[in-house]
Amino acid sequence: MQQSTFLTQLAIITLFCALAILVSSYLGFAALQAIAWASLAFFALLCLPMYYFSQRAMYSEDKFQFTNLFLVFTSTKMFAAIIIVLIYHKFAQPTSNHFLIPFFVIYLIYTIFEVYFLIQISKTEV
Repeated sequence: MQQSTFLTQLAIITLFCALAILVSSYLGFAALQAIAWASLAFFALLCLPMYYFSQRAMYSEDKFQFTNLFLVFTSTKMFAAIIIVLIYHKFAQPTSNHFLIPFFVIYLIYTIFEVYFLIQISKTEV
């Protein structure tokens, strides 16, 4: 996958999520804005090193480096997601668990995107 293609697709997905967050604020979900924007920034920024290191791993002599990298990023992302939710819950003290909805929707969108671009990178002929 070309870097320009990756960056364009990342920008489109990020813009889509940002617009969804803005629309949700006008629909009465303004209380969920903080976690939604934080999760959007976190997952969008996490895609950049994931792409960079995945590209490098494809050309590594170690044939397992790409798989290992995928496992490290996936487990790190899941652990970080738990930490973000716990920190938000502790400091924002939301009255309900509805704050999890935008967080996990954004998590799901970026996870699908990450799997897509990692599959595209793995199909690259070395």
